[in-house]
Amino acid sequence: MWLHLIEHLPKIREPAALPGWLATTTRHECQRHLRLNSRSVLTDPATMSQISSGSDDIDEDLLAAEQRQVLLAGLAELSDEQRRFLALLVSDPPCPYAEISRILGMPIGSIGPTRIRTLEKLRETRAVQAYLRANGKAAKTGGGRHALAELE
Repeated sequence: MWLHLIEHLPKIREPAALPGWLATTTRHECQRHLRLNSRSVLTDPATMSQISSGSDDIDEDLLAAEQRQVLLAGLAELSDEQRRFLALLVSDPPCPYAEISRILGMPIGSIGPTRIRTLEKLRETRAVQAYLRANGKAAKTGGGRHALAELE
């Protein structure tokens, strides 16, 4: 603050204005400090890692974090076998059905119907149902290609 005063001393024409200048400059510096130091860092509670979507919209980041938490809670309610099956389906790079069939020892033709049933069970978990009710979304049942569209 005093450095600002020394830097701007030659520009101050009216000595009586000095108290007002000091008050205004102090307020501006405090606001700048708060702006720079009060930014929140979003953290995924499950992994305690920083969430960075590249978006400046904090609402979107918070909603995405909430949905991730709901999904993790819903997955925790499923059996280990169901979680493993879903993990293979969403792996990156994608796991071909032939590989899923080999790993899990299930016929390729039953992967699609099992996927629908497993996603239906995920949708019916307490965590997902509570989220859907809290957000006024209908808890649709019946499988389909976009079985968890409500969470997106």
